[in-house]
Amino acid sequence: MLLHRIQTARSEDNTLSDAVFENETLAHADISRMEFNRVTFQHCRFVRCRFHNASFYEVQFLHCDFSNCIFEDSYWRDTQVVDCKGDGSRFTQAHFTNCKLENSTFACCNFSKSAWNACSLLHCNMKEAFFSEARLKKLILQETSFAGVDFFKTALNGTDFSNCSIEGITVSDTFQELRGMQIASLQAVDLVQLLGVKFL
Repeated sequence: MLLHRIQTARSEDNTLSDAVFENETLAHADISRMEFNRVTFQHCRFVRCRFHNASFYEVQFLHCDFSNCIFEDSYWRDTQVVDCKGDGSRFTQAHFTNCKLENSTFACCNFSKSAWNACSLLHCNMKEAFFSEARLKKLILQETSFAGVDFFKTALNGTDFSNCSIEGITVSDTFQELRGMQIASLQAVDLVQLLGVKFL
């Protein structure tokens, strides 16, 4: 059903609206430049699909797996991703506005040069992801792991990481990314280690 709806939209205006898809599987599908409006994906699996330059407006991903998919230059607005798995996916230069990511895993994802505005990351796993040269604005974080994340040339000013994991993060040699970053006192140990300080 999903593949048929996408093919139909391709022949018209590349827009798919007001639909619910459950227990669907798509493999190696090219979904580039598609626009999804008020669509719900539930228990769906996308295997190495290409969503390059796709747009998601008021979309819900619930209990889905889109690991190792390509979302480069994609646009996300008023969208929710809940209980999903997206490990290894590429979101370079993606834009997220007023989105919520909850109880989901994005380990080893590439978010380089992505932009985040008024988004929430709640109980997510971002371990060893790439956030280099990203733009973060009004980001709400809660118990999310950023262990081993690359924040090279990403300003963390004003972002509250106080109840998140930040051990092993990577920044530039000047440490300018850390200026204005909000952390809990116990997390200072993780950042001091970036300076090469050793505790005895």
